[in-house]
Amino acid sequence: MSGSLEKSLAILEYLAGRPDGASLAAIAADLNQLRSSCHRALHELVRYGYVRTLAQRGEYSLTTKLASLGLRARTEKG
Repeated sequence: MSGSLEKSLAILEYLAGRPDGASLAAIAADLNQLRSSCHRALHELVRYGYVRTLAQRGEYSLTTKLASLGLRARTEKG
């Protein structure tokens, strides 16, 4: 698995356990990632709609995009 994909998946799993969001510093520290590479991964996840920024606090949290994809896959199976 590529390093950037692995980092992105780790961030998604991390945020799944934090519905109120988490700061860049907390995410990077808890996942033992460099803050700069963590920031790049978060930026891409925001760009693709999987993560959103909480403007008032500058934290990151998941959107419902992953849940929507999972539900769509179940529905299409029939």
